[in-house]
Amino acid sequence: MLKNKKILALAVIILLGLCGFIWYLMSGTTPQDEDPTQPKGNLVTFDGSELKEVENNQLVWTLRAKSMKLNPQTRELYATDLEAKYYKGDTVMTVTAPRGHIAGDRSTFELAGGVKAVNTEGANFTTDSLVFDNKKHELTSAGAFTLVNKDVTITGDKVKADTVLEKITALGHAKLVKQ
Repeated sequence: MLKNKKILALAVIILLGLCGFIWYLMSGTTPQDEDPTQPKGNLVTFDGSELKEVENNQLVWTLRAKSMKLNPQTRELYATDLEAKYYKGDTVMTVTAPRGHIAGDRSTFELAGGVKAVNTEGANFTTDSLVFDNKKHELTSAGAFTLVNKDVTITGDKVKADTVLEKITALGHAKLVKQ
């Protein structure tokens, strides 16, 4: 009788071990969030390129990049070492970032890898990534940001702003410090 219990216990342990091993293989690792600024697909490369958008005979934005890669099927565009300029009246904001991605329908432009911006009014802005909504003409950061203007410093978890940083909404743990 004792021998049967030992065999049964050994069988249960082996079965549990096998189930655990199968679960481990099936679960794998959790996939990381995909970075949309990383090129995908069969791409056509352009070096030293420039794009611009004009609306009502007014320049809305320009984009210069060391390299641009276009996916002909999706019409998505990937840029590296880029400089984007946004225009609103007499104010111009210049944004630099290591990489960017423009959606195939040109509705959004995401900048990533450490975004820095300065406008002609003297505002300096930094964040890890920034999304430009081309329909609303609005900028949104996915994470923390810092904006240093002439007399104030604003920080927060996220920001929504117009394209030249004249109108700003700081979200989450927002802080304004007068200088």
